[in-house]
Amino acid sequence: MQDAAGAPTRNPEALSEIPAGTILPMGGPQGYKGFALSIFVDLLVAGLSGGQAPPAAPGTKGENCMMIAIWNPEFFSGLDHMKAQAAKYVELVKACPPVDMTKPVRLPGERTNLARHAGGSDIELSQELIDDLTFLATQFGVSTAMFER
Repeated sequence: MQDAAGAPTRNPEALSEIPAGTILPMGGPQGYKGFALSIFVDLLVAGLSGGQAPPAAPGTKGENCMMIAIWNPEFFSGLDHMKAQAAKYVELVKACPPVDMTKPVRLPGERTNLARHAGGSDIELSQELIDDLTFLATQFGVSTAMFER
């Protein structure tokens, strides 16, 4: 993060100060990797959700906009092709040498899955949220098995 003067900070209050700081894009030592993608995502999310692109208008409630994109690979190159490409890419990523040899390269979600299989607990969802997700899943023909307790 940066404060309003552009100085690095770890203080989350910098985001709500006037003038406000900002969250930096993630990346390597240069700090700019993903910057164009983060701008594009901000524009898509604000434009498609009806929300506000930064900076929000004065008096606007300060909250994040949200967008969910759902693609069906069958409408493009097919599910088998998508799965093959995903498997190939995962293999490439996992083959990268880790910075710390005691900590292997992991993909998002792997730590949670390891904890779950080691006796960790799932995230508890309220019944209201489960009902909302089940309704949406049914509308889009998505399996609701994951919501069953």
